[in-house]
Amino acid sequence: MIYGFEQYELDTSLYEFRVDGVPVPLEPKVFDVLIYLIERRDRVVTKEELFEKLWPSQHITEATLNHAVMSARKATGDDGRRQRVIQTMRGRGYRFVLSLSSMRDDEAELPAPSDPLPLPTGATGASETLPQEPVAPVAPRTNVAAGERKPVTMLSCAVTNLGDLMAEFGADTVHIMLQQFFVLVEAELKRYDGTITHFLNGELLALFGAPVAHEDHAWRAVLGALEIQRGLAEWPLDIGLPPASAFAVRMGLHTGRVLVSSIGQGARLTSTGIDGTTEVAIYCQQQARRGDILVSEATSRLVRSIVQLEPYALMQDASERLPESLQVALYRVVGRVWRHSELSKRQEHTLTQYVGRKRELSMLEALLEQVQEGYGHVVGIVGEPGMGKSRLLYEFYQRLDPERILYIEGHCLSYNSTTPYFAILDMLRQVWGLAENDPPEVVITNVRAGFERAGMSPDEGAKYLLRLLGVQDGQEALAPLSPEAIKARTFTTLRQLCFGSSRQQPLILVVEDLHWVDATTEEFITSLVEYLPGTSIMVLTTYRPGYRPPWFDKSYMTQMALRQLTSNDSLQVVQAVLHQANSEHLLTQEIVDKAAGNPLFLEELAQAVVEHRESPATLLVPDTIQALLTARIDRLSEAEKQLLQTAAVIGKDMPLPLLLAISDLPEDLLMDRLLALQTAEFLHEKRDSSERVYTFKHALTQEVAYQTLIANTRSKLHQRIARVLETELSDTVAHQPELLAHHYTRAGLLAEAVAAWQRAGEQALSRSAYVECLAHATEGLALIEQLPLSPERLLQELNLHLMQALALQIQHGFGREEAAQAYHRAAAVCRQLPKEIPQRLTVLLGLWGVAITRAQYQEAHHFSSQCLALAQHSQRSGPLMRAHGAVGMTLFYMGDFRGCRSHLDEVNNLYDPSRRNSHSDIQDPGVVSLGTPAFALWFQGYPDQALVKSQEALARARTLDNPFTLAAALMHAAALRQYRREPLEVVALSEELLAMSTMREFDFWYTSALVFQGWGRLQAHRMTDGIEGIERGLRAYRATGTKLFLPYLLMLLVESYRQTDQTEAALSVLTEALTLTENSGERWLAAELYRQRGALFYNPLEPRAEQVESSYTRAISIARQQGAKTLELRATVSLGRLWLQQGKPDMIRDYLSPLYNWFSEGHATADLQDAKAMLDGV
Repeated sequence: MIYGFEQYELDTSLYEFRVDGVPVPLEPKVFDVLIYLIERRDRVVTKEELFEKLWPSQHITEATLNHAVMSARKATGDDGRRQRVIQTMRGRGYRFVLSLSSMRDDEAELPAPSDPLPLPTGATGASETLPQEPVAPVAPRTNVAAGERKPVTMLSCAVTNLGDLMAEFGADTVHIMLQQFFVLVEAELKRYDGTITHFLNGELLALFGAPVAHEDHAWRAVLGALEIQRGLAEWPLDIGLPPASAFAVRMGLHTGRVLVSSIGQGARLTSTGIDGTTEVAIYCQQQARRGDILVSEATSRLVRSIVQLEPYALMQDASERLPESLQVALYRVVGRVWRHSELSKRQEHTLTQYVGRKRELSMLEALLEQVQEGYGHVVGIVGEPGMGKSRLLYEFYQRLDPERILYIEGHCLSYNSTTPYFAILDMLRQVWGLAENDPPEVVITNVRAGFERAGMSPDEGAKYLLRLLGVQDGQEALAPLSPEAIKARTFTTLRQLCFGSSRQQPLILVVEDLHWVDATTEEFITSLVEYLPGTSIMVLTTYRPGYRPPWFDKSYMTQMALRQLTSNDSLQVVQAVLHQANSEHLLTQEIVDKAAGNPLFLEELAQAVVEHRESPATLLVPDTIQALLTARIDRLSEAEKQLLQTAAVIGKDMPLPLLLAISDLPEDLLMDRLLALQTAEFLHEKRDSSERVYTFKHALTQEVAYQTLIANTRSKLHQRIARVLETELSDTVAHQPELLAHHYTRAGLLAEAVAAWQRAGEQALSRSAYVECLAHATEGLALIEQLPLSPERLLQELNLHLMQALALQIQHGFGREEAAQAYHRAAAVCRQLPKEIPQRLTVLLGLWGVAITRAQYQEAHHFSSQCLALAQHSQRSGPLMRAHGAVGMTLFYMGDFRGCRSHLDEVNNLYDPSRRNSHSDIQDPGVVSLGTPAFALWFQGYPDQALVKSQEALARARTLDNPFTLAAALMHAAALRQYRREPLEVVALSEELLAMSTMREFDFWYTSALVFQGWGRLQAHRMTDGIEGIERGLRAYRATGTKLFLPYLLMLLVESYRQTDQTEAALSVLTEALTLTENSGERWLAAELYRQRGALFYNPLEPRAEQVESSYTRAISIARQQGAKTLELRATVSLGRLWLQQGKPDMIRDYLSPLYNWFSEGHATADLQDAKAMLDGV
């Protein structure tokens, strides 16, 4: 029966779906659904009925049925919104509602056997005419009226001797010749879905990959060019016209990107090349000689496997024809590469380490063992493009013994999906060693030999296969047979060849890319699978999700789904391509994240990094991935594609409320389309969200879908999304202001974007998300310069500079040049605004921070004094706390411990724990007012009070939601414990600080923690480990550009070198520390540094009494000037050891006894214990 409606026909006898008389492949279940609904068009068919009748005894989900219905709608030009063909009856089922234009019994139309008529070309049984060249499949409709970006290969073709032809034959004759030439070119290019966009005066441009994208557009283009070349050689011009050889034709090909759009009702396509695509294609053509085809380097990388290329020497004036930035290497196409197997092609390329597929390989080997024992099997390997289906086959093949296993490969191609027997012909040529251009006598000889190797007589069956291979000799005997009879005998012959070969040795029959299989090949494989039990044949196929083999339900069928690689496996693939043993390349993790476990994406992205070393910070999407994903997107219906593109503009994650507001679709229709995109594995729904959120399965899909839209369309969508977010989804904006900022930026609404970036930065700062804060402030500053100058703009710019500076300071410390420059830029803007603005104090504090971090103490004292004067003028507690804190800390590092405590006591008096402090307070003032005075108290001789204050500071920091303050409190606590010589506590605190700094990316605190950890380990007798830790920490600390605190950290290294008898190294480091101290005025540790120098000179076996005593005396003098009783005690005990050696116990009693007796606390500390022991000894 043949059912007809509009331009469509369903032929139940041939199991064929036709559009305008041309067969179009349909998935079997889609065809079944259509037939079932048409035959019951007088009623509603429930879902349960469809499950029972079409999927009997199978457990399937509704998604499978929905996919079949949506595919049926798509095939008939219908969709879920219009429902003009198949109507969804909510809660009931489906009904076919279109009126049939015809319904006839196909048997009544068949001619009598004695009077055979040819069937339409491409029909399953119409292989009498067996086209040896591809017939273009019906391409999906795509609407590019508004314009889209496409990855394409462009063909430039020119007749270069028109002037000579005109002079010889006249304009009228040449015009007719050009018309016929155009018809020839158009016919050849259509076979590969090429579109001519320009034809004038014998020159034409054609696109492959537009308006409908194709992942193999470069293959199509070069094969199309070769067909034009071949067609010209065989061109039968009309009688009276010059021969075709009179035309001087040359061609050039280049792969790049274009903007395409249609004019009017889509009858004409216009294109605009991006980055010189058109210019380079024309350049390739202009450089070609008569009859040549040249390809650019970009195209050559994609077509090397199917054509033979050779480097091409440029003409002498080549440099004058193309700008230097666009000049490329050129290659001449020598001809097709006729391969007997894709295996040889893969072996030409260096393959990366094979990871992540051990289970699948083991399964294939286990199934092969069963096949070898006579249990035939069919295997389907299913996976998205790039998941490694072909690589799995290659690795499996490498494990086989070719002497014991016959392995035959056939391939389905997208542009041959309507060529009958295409994959079978591929396999026959492989096994019999044939090329498509072999002469008939070679084909006949090889075919007959192949039959004999299989243990069969060629006399009966060879003629059927010779006919497939295009040999006309001896075909007269087949003339009386009907097409169906010929096909049946051809199938029988092919099966017998398989059975005969498998009796000689087990046979593995491989068919790759079955989703592109032609109907005849699929029908043959189906027939072969029926006979597999009891044979030693494995039918091994690969296909993409969405294709379901007709034999899927067989008990001897196994399907293996290839999943994404794990993160570790992905990392191995990337490292192999980048030729590195670790993951330190700055783009490595981004490649792993974007590729989402897809092996092809991993390799191609990594290779792009290798090939574009000049821009290592940018991860480019390679042409191969662009083409593959764009082709997938173009296979969607227009409505689904539009929704996907809109979703891509929204971002990787799409809340359902936002999709509803932007799409303007009824909820049920939107859900249908989202389901279609889920079924096609573009999107999936997040299950861990309180609201329904959809996300792209691959970040690369979102990126490519976004890039398909032209800038103007993207801008309008971003603007609409921003308006909806602000007016209808304010809760979303409140939680994610950066989302609004992003869309305003991409929409080109700069004022709104800057304001949104500032809000996003402030929110990130309030959440201690400093990396994000820095990113948001930087985005805002990148835009603000484009706004007109005004006081409002300057104030906004100042706030963004301060936000950027604060984030940089927290992450890396004031010592980094970026942080210093940010504060200086803020100061420059501040000078253009009135002096009374509150941000002035923040700017001054920032400049103070830069100065003190660089150990510029006089400048730091100047800025902190200005801060205090400004704060005292305002008489507000917040500014006063910040200013007193700056002055107090400056005085501490200058060695004025009394002055330090005085100012920080003021901070403590002003501090209100219940008051929320400003985000610009990097450290909580209350913690600072306890932590720094703790240091001063220790130096002044109050070690117990110092410990109490330090513990209070740490406890207060732990109650706050301020990670930076807690990090500072941990570092100060570790330092105090080091002063007290308590290594176990130092290690514990430093390791907590290391963990926090790693998580929060606090470079400054991380480096300090490394030094403290190393010192603590050294005291625990982990000598090598300890010193290496200190050295590593110091190297990292220096890299931050910070000089503040550096003498102290150097002193810890000096002490460590001294303890491990590395005296020369210790003296060198100590000299650096003393020089820093003297030059900068950082005096707080000067006494201890001189004591360390005395300790280095002190050696009981080699007395250097004068130098030792001079150093200790200098240390004592400095300590007394500063009121640093603890350092005075420590230096006096060290000097006492020299006096003991010199026999001067009275000196010890005279100096040490009163000093020890001065201390009213801390008698359990190591310093006082040492003093007491010395006094007891004398």
